[in-house]
Amino acid sequence: MAGNSLMIVYPIDRLRSPEPAFVQAAFVTDSSGHGDAGSIRILYSTGPAFTDAVIGALQGWYDPGVAKDGRRVATYTVQPFSFAVPHYRRPDWDFEYVAPAARP
Repeated sequence: MAGNSLMIVYPIDRLRSPEPAFVQAAFVTDSSGHGDAGSIRILYSTGPAFTDAVIGALQGWYDPGVAKDGRRVATYTVQPFSFAVPHYRRPDWDFEYVAPAARP
């Protein structure tokens, strides 16, 4: 996204079985740079939790800058959003299995 980064949070209810996901959305940014919440259209989504995450992020969207002939203009954008949970292993999760001692 030009001029600004958009923070979209991986849906917490999907973290138990994290999988990559994809949403493609279309929306309008008005001439003042704010996202038009009423214009958001989801073109494709791998699930409703991911759709909700994208819509929630786009509702607060601000992009300061598309200009034509020196004037700021509204823009129509079709944007893909990819979700992935990075593989992360905490150091305190490392352990070594020790078999119980044999009983006499």
